[in-house]
Amino acid sequence: MPKQGLIRLSLSVSFTIPRITATDSEAELLVAFLGRENIHVGNVGSDKDKAGKVIRLFPDGKEIKQNLVYPKPNESELRLYLSERAGFKPTANSIWFMFVRDSELWIGSMPEAQWRDENIIIVYDETENIFQDSLLELDAIKLNKLKARDVFARDRNLALERIRIERYLCEYNEGVNKTV
Repeated sequence: MPKQGLIRLSLSVSFTIPRITATDSEAELLVAFLGRENIHVGNVGSDKDKAGKVIRLFPDGKEIKQNLVYPKPNESELRLYLSERAGFKPTANSIWFMFVRDSELWIGSMPEAQWRDENIIIVYDETENIFQDSLLELDAIKLNKLKARDVFARDRNLALERIRIERYLCEYNEGVNKTV
């Protein structure tokens, strides 16, 4: 089965009754993974074995059992009941997520700030040092004070160094040669 997953922000209102009404991508993920025929129709108490689903808890992989049912026959509403006693109930205003990994269903949650910190994508830019160096050069730029306005002083050596760094090519149109 291909890797699938989703995230959702927990709202404090949704946890006064400890359940998630699975809609759209949540329902698709659960039905695709478990199969519609393996999801109990009716209340949890009428078939606890079929309602109980083994799910791995992120990040440690502990097996927990949560109830998943179609509570009303002939309707598409799918409910996942959460239980702190059974091992999973996200706190209000946290991010909860569900995914399939190695043919197993996983669920987890974390505070929004932690989610954002752990999911920052860092991209290394090979030219970053050139950009940072150019910022430092701004401190060395001299200003000529004129009566009407300030003018940046030209520095021939700095200009020649920048042209050398750019390999004598225009940064906007590499077809233009800047030989001095």
